[in-house]
Amino acid sequence: MRAELSRQRESFITEKVFSDPVGTKLGVFSDAQAQGYTVVLIFIGISGPERSDERAEQGRVMMEAEVLRPWWREIIGFARSRP
Repeated sequence: MRAELSRQRESFITEKVFSDPVGTKLGVFSDAQAQGYTVVLIFIGISGPERSDERAEQGRVMMEAEVLRPWWREIIGFARSRP
């Protein structure tokens, strides 16, 4: 749906949880910027990778704990790299 709205040059709002160890969900924002969209990122996150580990151990996230730390760092790096 986002891709279709982008092709039609329509404004839209989207929500992402970034539960994607490959990083394809981050591409939504980069692709939109490349198409001339103004991207506003409002990031609400947990306090750190340790909390991700706890949530994984409790079965509250669908990713393995060893995947979560690098994933968390990537998301934080992405969020911090935006003006």
